[in-house]
Amino acid sequence: MLQAARIVLASAFTVLVCLAAGRLLLGALGIRLHRQERGLIAFVAGAACVSLLVFALAAAGLARAGVFAGAGALLVAAAAWRGVREPKLKPLPALPRAWQVLLVAVFAVYGVFYFVHALAPETSPDGSAHHLGLVNLYLLHGGLYRIDTNLFAYMPQGMEMLYLFAFALGRHSAAALVHFAFLAALPLLMVCYGRRFDCPTAGVGGAVLVFASPIFGVDGTAAYLDVALACAVFATFYLLRVWTPLNGPALLVPVGLCAGFCFALKYTAAIAVPYALGMIVWRLRRNWRRAARDAAVAGGCAFLMMAPWLGRNWLWAGNPLAPFGNRLFPNPLVHVAFEEWFVEYNRHLPGVASRWNVPWHMAVRGDAEGLFGPVFLLAPIALLALAQPAGRSLLLAGAVFAVPVAFSSSARYPMPSAPFLALAMGLALARWPRILAATALVHAALSFPAVRDRYASAAAWKLDGLPVKAALRRVPEETWLKAKLGGWAETRLVEERVPPKGRVFLYAGLPQAYTSHELLVEWTAAFNKKLCDILWTPLGGELEPALVWRFTLAERPLRGVRVVQTAAGDAIWSVSELRFYHRGREVPRAPGWRLRARPNPWDVQDAFDNTGLTRWSSAERMRPGMFVEADFGAPVPLDTVEVTGTRDQEPVRLRLVARGPDGRWTPLDAGLERVERPRRAEQLRPEVAEEFRRRGVDYLLIPKDGWGAGDFRSYASEWRLELLGETPGARLYRFR
Repeated sequence: MLQAARIVLASAFTVLVCLAAGRLLLGALGIRLHRQERGLIAFVAGAACVSLLVFALAAAGLARAGVFAGAGALLVAAAAWRGVREPKLKPLPALPRAWQVLLVAVFAVYGVFYFVHALAPETSPDGSAHHLGLVNLYLLHGGLYRIDTNLFAYMPQGMEMLYLFAFALGRHSAAALVHFAFLAALPLLMVCYGRRFDCPTAGVGGAVLVFASPIFGVDGTAAYLDVALACAVFATFYLLRVWTPLNGPALLVPVGLCAGFCFALKYTAAIAVPYALGMIVWRLRRNWRRAARDAAVAGGCAFLMMAPWLGRNWLWAGNPLAPFGNRLFPNPLVHVAFEEWFVEYNRHLPGVASRWNVPWHMAVRGDAEGLFGPVFLLAPIALLALAQPAGRSLLLAGAVFAVPVAFSSSARYPMPSAPFLALAMGLALARWPRILAATALVHAALSFPAVRDRYASAAAWKLDGLPVKAALRRVPEETWLKAKLGGWAETRLVEERVPPKGRVFLYAGLPQAYTSHELLVEWTAAFNKKLCDILWTPLGGELEPALVWRFTLAERPLRGVRVVQTAAGDAIWSVSELRFYHRGREVPRAPGWRLRARPNPWDVQDAFDNTGLTRWSSAERMRPGMFVEADFGAPVPLDTVEVTGTRDQEPVRLRLVARGPDGRWTPLDAGLERVERPRRAEQLRPEVAEEFRRRGVDYLLIPKDGWGAGDFRSYASEWRLELLGETPGARLYRFR
């Protein structure tokens, strides 16, 4: 009970600090809102400010509980002192009595249900793996630091900064409860919208559709960020609707902060910034000078929220849009080929056979990472709202924020557009209040777990049961995590057997939030992918460096040689080794050689390191003009050039270009012979340990049914592996 109380207090303090920051902001700007809406707007705008503050503290190496508590206490004290002097605010128009009862009933039932789940130990896959996983690492290191082995470390982390504040004070569940606060704020803000703009029944109906929706419940009670994003998007829209040219530019400051906060939460929400600026310019289209000034105010505030993440990525990755945009900003951290695979994978989820089936899966089945509820199949009725100006405004915003759906079949992507669609549905049915009320009640009933399980997929992402004992910690947290959290046993094994600062390579993610060790998951960075290629090379197959392209030429002195790839296709060109010979003897490599490659110049040394385990890779689909080059600095007599590659290089077509003693590059006539020289596994296995240790990685966690598991077990001595321990599903090794 004491632990649960500490968690609740930590999350409540975080929310209170956000509210205090927002009230100070609104007060300093002299913004007057209605009583009910002011607190909600202050919370969202304040959350943006607190996120920015935490970033600054973490960047300065001050990510500690005491620092956060002190800074938060100062903000709360300042807001309390200012609040004593503020005049009373006018309330919004009252809701009809029957609709008050409907709203309170749904919020009471689902609110308790959601709160208990948020208070229970954090077991969500993404929340425990990277959202709180990165937060855990930042707290352990005392602040932000460069992580080149996890692409998620280069995503915008506006929500993770709020989690860092709460996590430092109350650990995992405190962070989840902060997200729950956004889940509560969003529908209340929708109700305020209905009350302010003379459509109270539509506001309540839409709020119920959103709050009772299963996907909002499961996302908003975990350390995710999609509900917070939907709330920030709606707050941006709300403030734009409240703002008029007569208000002046003060209200545009929170507009810009909320729009920029959307970007800081998730790249796909960057559209909030041009949407906000477009709406400002459109309303002031008759006064372009004023439009430019007001758009600059909002845009400047938005950029204030965006700049930390763009700047961090530019400094650390050389790519402000990392981990995307790698073709525009080439870098060694994320390969273009991986980015293309990642985008394509998210566009077509494994559980969804066709994009035509996406609405059914999102509304009913839940195979698209969650479900909104069957009532959302009635979404086309929202088009009836086009007859009203408010309806057109809602549907325009809904269409704009639904654009990211084009990039993924996941039900999480349309969540920011759902509040607009729900309000538009409520507006369309508002002329028939009983039908609207019945629709809201039916939705709430169909979304209840006992009913939902009758139609939703068994694999759907949803909340089950009411874990009161786990939430109150009457069931020990470790007992609950052992039963509910995938990978818990493996995480404990790593924590117990790997010394501090030891890095562990593994095929699939584990809950990084529950370990102090850096986990290098195979697919999350170019560095990790290279480790995987090294590990798998002795296992045979396509990664074996068995193919040799031998070019023979008339003996001549050359200052440099360039191997050019001339084919196009989906394969990725790679070179395991590039060697030069004169009269049967290899020309020794010299420190003065200048090595170049295009693309991916960072890995060119891997083609000249005398081991078949490593290889230079183009890191993108092959196209004519790619090359690997060695400039010797002085003429060197040559008569043979050998290019060693892996078995997957069949589509490759190569030619030579040479630099003569005069310094000019010209095509080289040479005979070409392709031979196969496979190396035995026992020759390569011992080299793997040396390569891993050279890269600072000494530990492997391999699933018992994972690729190579049998070989690692049977030939552990050749691999130079020592078994440290095992779980029912995996083995932990150390390289000797």
